Amino acid sequence: MLRAKGFAPPRVESSPGAFRHVDLGCGSGLTTLMLAAAYPEATCIGIDANANMIEAATALAAKADLPNARFIPARFGDPALKAAENADYVTANGVYSWVAAPTRDQFIETVKALRAPNGVAVVSLNLTPGWLAMAPTQRLLNDAARGGAPLMDRLDAARSFLQVAAETGRRPELAGGAERVDELGDTYGPAYLAHEFLAGGWSAFWTSDLAQHMQPMAYRATTYLDLLRDDFALTKAERAALEASPTADAALSFRDITHGRAHARAIFQPEGAPLSPTRLTGWTQLIAPANSVDYVCKTPAGSLSFDNALAHRIVAALADGPHATSELFAESGASSEAAFWRVLDALMASRQAIPTAAPKSPDGADRLKAALAEAKIIIPRAPSRYGTPAPE
Repeated sequence: MLRAKGFAPPRVESSPGAFRHVDLGCGSGLTTLMLAAAYPEATCIGIDANANMIEAATALAAKADLPNARFIPARFGDPALKAAENADYVTANGVYSWVAAPTRDQFIETVKALRAPNGVAVVSLNLTPGWLAMAPTQRLLNDAARGGAPLMDRLDAARSFLQVAAETGRRPELAGGAERVDELGDTYGPAYLAHEFLAGGWSAFWTSDLAQHMQPMAYRATTYLDLLRDDFALTKAERAALEASPTADAALSFRDITHGRAHARAIFQPEGAPLSPTRLTGWTQLIAPANSVDYVCKTPAGSLSFDNALAHRIVAALADGPHATSELFAESGASSEAAFWRVLDALMASRQAIPTAAPKSPDGADRLKAALAEAKIIIPRAPSRYGTPAPE
């Protein structure tokens, strides 16, 4: 994503896998474990205040023989976090919008302190425009779940009350909200509902709020591949409006309103970070079956057809397995990098291809799968449609 915006990622080019990654608020540690398995040269550190989760994650790392995965039980500002400093990548999902204001300030300071001088931060948040319709439901569940009973008992009671409130019929948004809560519960489970709806400090924000909080770091992009390119994700009129924006914050807020997303993962990098001379680095992997690739990319702004000879040559090459992107460009016979990236970006925006890293021995991944199976831990497919194996 950084290279797509013209910036260089902070990884060591001579040894691309030798990065240092910190997952702040790592929960069960699955992200840290999967990165450690995929990148044996990397140092992957998970941090969480829940000591029980950290203990379980540490045991899984030992069981899977992943010495490059480490876990630290700590809260924001804890001196123990010194051991995790100088990170190339700091990621934090499910924290910023889900904690109270004083903790949020501590969290941001911790993110900044853990970064290496040229390190990147990726922070998730709930977005106000996408939460407007669900805001009454979120508030009602949050209020109804207060008290000293066990968390899941409070969640059940709050959901029952929401159903009663929805059936009164006065406010249609409550009926829609109750249906949406049921869908989320079926997809992600009750633990997700408790995290999303019962957190005491829950707040939705604008991307510009987070961007101001993260200063002096600069906002670079979202991690969502379907929003990678403005010429895909915005109409001509919307792009013109964006160009007319008088401030960077207004441009970010206009994007939030136009895209209408309820959630974002924002990438930040220090001002003055090195520029990337080319996007033709890393590897690309086709994740859709080659014989069923859809050559129409449905974007937030409409549909984009890329059913042409170049696209078919690229897909045919990727059908043989992941390719170094520079080699894929050479093999494709593309007339220009612009033509090549229009096809590849359309494949990624339509979630049929992803950026990845050079193939490695599957030993670490196999050991982790075995450890997870033994612990009866199932990794759900649904939670992230946009996750990419490479931290670029």
